[in-house]
Parts: sequence; C-alpha cells; structure tokens
Amino acid sequence: MKKFLLSTAFIATFAVFVACGDDVTEVTEVNEIHQEGMAVLDAGLELSKQKCDTSNVGEMLFVADSSEVFVCDGKTWQTLKGADGKPGENGDNGNDGTSCTASVNKDGDFDLVCGGKSVGTIKNGANGKDGLPGADGDDGDDGESCTAKPVKNDAGLEGLEVTCGETVVGTIWSGKPGEDGMDGNDGASCTAKSVENDAGLEGLEVTCGKTVVGTIWNGEDGDDGNDGENGVGCSVNDEGDGTVTVTCGEGDDATTTTLYKAVCGIKPYDPAKAFCLEGKVYDLCGGKTYDLEIQYCKMGETVENYGRLEDTRDDQVYKVVTIGTQTWMAQNLNYAPDENHVRSLGYYAWSGCYGGKADLCSKYGRLYTWEVAMDKAGCGYGGSCNNSYEGTQGICPEGWHLPTYAEWNTLFTNVGGKNVAGRMLKSEEGWKYYSESTKGIDYYGISALPAGIRYRDGSFGYAGSDAYFWSSSESGSNNAYSMYLYNYHEDAYLDGSTKLYAFSVRCLLNN
Repeated sequence: MKKFLLSTAFIATFAVFVACGDDVTEVTEVNEIHQEGMAVLDAGLELSKQKCDTSNVGEMLFVADSSEVFVCDGKTWQTLKGADGKPGENGDNGNDGTSCTASVNKDGDFDLVCGGKSVGTIKNGANGKDGLPGADGDDGDDGESCTAKPVKNDAGLEGLEVTCGETVVGTIWSGKPGEDGMDGNDGASCTAKSVENDAGLEGLEVTCGKTVVGTIWNGEDGDDGNDGENGVGCSVNDEGDGTVTVTCGEGDDATTTTLYKAVCGIKPYDPAKAFCLEGKVYDLCGGKTYDLEIQYCKMGETVENYGRLEDTRDDQVYKVVTIGTQTWMAQNLNYAPDENHVRSLGYYAWSGCYGGKADLCSKYGRLYTWEVAMDKAGCGYGGSCNNSYEGTQGICPEGWHLPTYAEWNTLFTNVGGKNVAGRMLKSEEGWKYYSESTKGIDYYGISALPAGIRYRDGSFGYAGSDAYFWSSSESGSNNAYSMYLYNYHEDAYLDGSTKLYAFSVRCLLNN
C-alpha cells in the first residue's frame, strides 16, 4: 500500500508539471521556440539516447513500458519512482521488497498486487455527506485514490487520463509548441494547489485553464508489505517561484527534490503565469493582450482597479484608477463653474470647451486657467499664492485635490520614470501619433487625452496632438507648473507655463 501511495504522490507531481500552454497570449516576432510538456518514450532502452546536461536541468521524460518518470539533474536521468523496500529485520536471506500497484475492481475496491502476486483487497470506504467522512464525521475514510494512464486522442496528441475512484475526472494533454516560435501551447495551462477538506485530509486540486479537473487526495499509510518495510509517503509543495519541492519520508530520513515547472535560461518560472522568450521571462498579463514590441501588458477598459467617482455638484461620473499609493481620475474634469464666480476670480479667469464647442467638452473635458483650477482669487497672472495652496481642492470634487508638482513626479516614478511616462499615460486612441514608437499604450488606465490648449488671446491649438494638465505648484507670480505630453515624444514633462493659458485638470484623491 505504501508503494501505491508513493505512485499517487508522483501522479500529483506530474499533474503540476505538465505544461499545457496558454491560448491568451498574442506574441509577435518571436525568434525562439520554448518547448513545454513532457516527452514520452516507448521503452527504457531509449532513455540512454536522450541528452541530459546543464542545458536541460529539470526536464522530465515518461517511459511507457515501465510507467516511470525520469528527471534530468544535469548529469544523469533520475527516476521519481519510490525506492524498493529493504529486507525485514528477522527474515533470513530476505529479498528486496517489491513495488505494489492497485487497481479498481468491479465492486469499487482496490486489488493490491506486489511483485506480481495478489496480496489482498482494500475496501473503498463510502464518502460522507458533502465529502465529510461518515454521517457524523466519525471514522470517515480517506478520499478516493487516483491513478493516471497514458492515452492518445484521434489527432495523435498524448496525455494522461486521471481517474479518481471509478470516475474519470479529466485528461491532462501534453502541449505542443505554438506556431511562429511562440512559447504558448495549444492546451490549457494546468496548475495544482494544496487543499484540505473538512476532515483534515490534504491533497492537490488540479486546474487546467479555468476548469477544476479534480482533486488528488493523499492516502493513508498501508499495512506492512511482504518481506520488506513500509514505503514512504511523499508530499508536493508549490513554492510559488516556478519551482515545486517533492518531500518523501519524515524526519532525518526525509529526502527533498526540487523540480522546475519550466526553466528560461537558468531562471525557473510558472508557464501558467509567464512565458520565455530569448532567455527572458515575461508575464502573461492575466490574459490581457501582450505587446512584444514594448514588452508591456495592455490593461484596457476592463482593468480591475478602475473605480467610480460621482461628482455630486453636477452628478457627472468619472472613472478612477489606483497606481501605487495614488488614486487618480482616469478622465479629464468636466465641471462647469458658475460664470459669475469665474469672473470674480480675476480679469483673465476663464473656463470652457475647446473651440467653444460643447461636444468637445464631452470628448476632452473642460479647459481652465490656473486661478479657476485653483478656485482662488488673487492666484492669477501677476498674483502669487506663494505655494501655500499646494494640495488645495481647487475646482476638484470634495475629497479630491489638484495634484502638486511632487505628486506628478510620484506618478512618473510609479509608471517607470518620466522617460517612458508619456507612452504609459497616453490613451491608445484619439491622438495624431507621430510614430509607432511614441504611440500611447495606456498601460495603467490613466487614458490621457490630447485636449490641446487655449491661449491668452482666446484662440485654441494642439487638440489631438498635445495634452496639458495643471498642478497646484507655482513657479513665479506669472507662471505655474504643468504636466504635458506630446504626440511625438514618449517622455512626460513638468515645467512652468503662464497662468493665462487654459489647460485640462486631473484630480487626485486625498490621502
């Protein structure tokens, strides 16, 4: 029975390592094929012909005629089959213990065969309600043991059919390399995680793609084998760094083997979360599109960290997005302050739509001169707030404020630095892009739009090509700092601009 449990643990291990590929990655211009999946040899004689050196450490092979799995340790192929039992203490001239196998009979019980001889039948206990042992939870039996056998579909694809008890819970197919050098495989990627039922029984839940195909439960230790000592049980632990450790035995006699889900160069990785290309590991972006040219994930409209802001002053609703410790409006402010109030702020105070067209307010939001953005009389051209109003609410909704110079810089740092912040922050659509290399990818969902500028003489310019946003920080009595993005640069900029211009406003949530 011990030997059978060791085989079961191996099955759990194998279920973890089958790299079944991913079908959500769109990769272009790939030059390297990264093989995933487990090769199958018909006979053990073919094993000596297979390469095993430092270039394929962790690679595994399944030998069909012996039903064994071998792993390359950098020098030789090591079997994952449990060790044979050793002679009993009191037996004379005892032979080595024999490996045991178990098969399900017509009654649903397990016939145990050791060394070609039937040694008995293990009764299969009935499952309690909702998977608990027994009606009252007393004396419940272990969950069903599982076996796996090699199968092949009509297209010639090889895999393992997993059977728990008498139920076929699913088939784990060996993937094949994708076309054009992609590292993705045709089948769904499979992962295994440790679970525990209400009775405290531990096991591994196998998930392929988004489907849970079954749970492989750890069995209890069996009785002593003939002429040998008990085999040892093994446990499998996913370390979360692309490696899995297999521990067999207990205490000082325990042995631990580290196996790799996949290796890129010398770095292990999890094929369900990443892929290898030209010696580097890249995230699969949680199923989102991957742009190989710039090596970033595109988050898009369905990004999970989008929130909602309702401006109670006019009931307009804005998307918001959290980046690092900051939460930003993901759309330009479109609040229209009272005209009489605007005139009270200063001679040059102004707020309105680009070109005086209401439909462009709906598209780009409104433009504001600095004293209107600050909502403070005396802060306009020729006046000074002496930076005492940094972080002020200004024209923003309650609980939000106009970002400072430092807070814009924090955003640049959070998206990779000002040298790439332009590409990170610009929306993918709505810009008259200068080239593909400066095109926005909207990686974090800020969706900066090219709303252009209103000049001091009342004329407008640069809609579709430039974006300007006010900060609350002055750079002199006539100027205040603004953040701006150009269609022909991938950088983002912070510099002083005259307070007479009208720019867009993005608000930042108060800490």
